[in-house]
Amino acid sequence: MENLFSGSGMRWSGTNLVGATDEQRKAYRCYLDDVELSALSGSPGATVSHRLEKMAQSPRRSFGPDFLSVFEFAATSDTSSLTPGGNQPWSDVFEAMWSMTWRKISDTGQVEAKPDRVRLLALSPPLDATEAEIADWNRFYTKVHVGEAMQRRRWTRATRWTLEHADLHPAPGCPRYFVLYEAVGFKDATDEEVAAWGPWTEGPPIWKRHVGAWTLDYRVIKPSS
Repeated sequence: MENLFSGSGMRWSGTNLVGATDEQRKAYRCYLDDVELSALSGSPGATVSHRLEKMAQSPRRSFGPDFLSVFEFAATSDTSSLTPGGNQPWSDVFEAMWSMTWRKISDTGQVEAKPDRVRLLALSPPLDATEAEIADWNRFYTKVHVGEAMQRRRWTRATRWTLEHADLHPAPGCPRYFVLYEAVGFKDATDEEVAAWGPWTEGPPIWKRHVGAWTLDYRVIKPSS
């Protein structure tokens, strides 16, 4: 099995089951594992597929789909969404929420073990930023801020991604960038432990104007350890 999040690109399929029973959720998980991952992981260029489920969110964090299927590819890929048939036990509660394709722009840290959980944190420069400002913003994000966040939060690895295209995302639209932090184990650093490191590096003026879209924690379900 290849390392997770090792491809140069990835496709997301994010879904919810609104008001589902335990039986419907169980049936849907079986569908994701036995049908969707199997079918789409064989697409041209695909390298690895895996499945995430959202963990409990704190009040300060924004929305995201409960179920997230990820299909990675080494170069170009025509991986597309798989539309479920209409006669599924969960069809009446199914909701498609995300469908996006991302391209990797940086990789920080070493792969020591398969992550148990990941944090998806979307930050983008303001819409009125110039190309030069965006370059400064990205340089600081990759070379300074990501390393600080990994140290303070005890993340084992971080990959940054830029949006290739979004077929589906709720208003006001999909963010341009996000970072995926990996963690082994489920003990996160507390806010007090993070603060004990002292002030964060301020960065260039454009960094202070970054726009946040979502901060979401997911458990890695498939492949399992």
